[in-house]
Amino acid sequence: MANNLDINIRAQIKEAVDSINKFGKEATSTLKDVEKSTKEASGSINKFSDQFSSLGSTVKVAAGALAALYAGQKLIGFFADATQEAVQFENALIGVNSVAQAFGQNTDEVTEAVKNLASDGLVPVQNVANTLKNLLATGLELPQAIELFNALKNSAAFNRQGFLSLGDAIEGAAQGIKNGNSTLVDNAGITKNLSILQKEYAASIGTTVGRLTEAQKIQAAYVGILREAAIFTGDAAKLSETYSGATARLSFSYNQLLVTIGEFITKSPAITQLVGQLATTFNNLSGFITENQKSIKSFINDFVIFSSVATATLSA
Repeated sequence: MANNLDINIRAQIKEAVDSINKFGKEATSTLKDVEKSTKEASGSINKFSDQFSSLGSTVKVAAGALAALYAGQKLIGFFADATQEAVQFENALIGVNSVAQAFGQNTDEVTEAVKNLASDGLVPVQNVANTLKNLLATGLELPQAIELFNALKNSAAFNRQGFLSLGDAIEGAAQGIKNGNSTLVDNAGITKNLSILQKEYAASIGTTVGRLTEAQKIQAAYVGILREAAIFTGDAAKLSETYSGATARLSFSYNQLLVTIGEFITKSPAITQLVGQLATTFNNLSGFITENQKSIKSFINDFVIFSSVATATLSA
């Protein structure tokens, strides 16, 4: 019985030793495979490193050039936006002042009025300038035009046609007053027809609509719209306190920043020189890429090979 137990123990020990030896051989084989793969990867890495070193200066130049290209594009885009805003602002003032001068108004006062009326950000400068231009073209004095602008601004704040912006509604109403188009005036929240305003005005001065002169018809619109818009007094101020009013002010402030920068850009010799330097940089970059196509392609190919070997090694 004891002999049989001894034989069984010896057999189990031998089996355990054999398993250990087998595991050791398999582990050794695996380690050799890993070592071989590592040497292969190391060789590829060294080759890639050599290639990278040989192309080091080329890559650095390319990276620097591409960085300059990116920065240049951003800078040029910003310059373009600023210049465009400055040009639009200048054109708007030129347009309204041209009309103001033709109708005997002080252009400096008109320019100041445009800036003041646009200062809360609710109505863009272009809309303000075009509105005053249309109103002054009817023969109204600047103070009357300003008063009418503010009345239309209040009436249109919450009562304009929904598809129109505040600025477009006011500008359109001014066009309607000038051309006798009641629909355009209605778009700004003044629903009473211009013909009715003329009739009411004619009665107030003891005459009939048929006897009104063109100047009197404009006066009828002026008096009537101020009366009709009185119930909306303060609505523009209420609008400025809303989220849309806050975003309008933010947009106005940013546009004014662009206008200031744009005016500086268009009148600055230093900026003109910088733009010329950027153009030279882009030309140099284009020439560099053309002259180094072979090196750049080789660098890219070696990088792809390295990536493949590295992926295969990590997956092994």
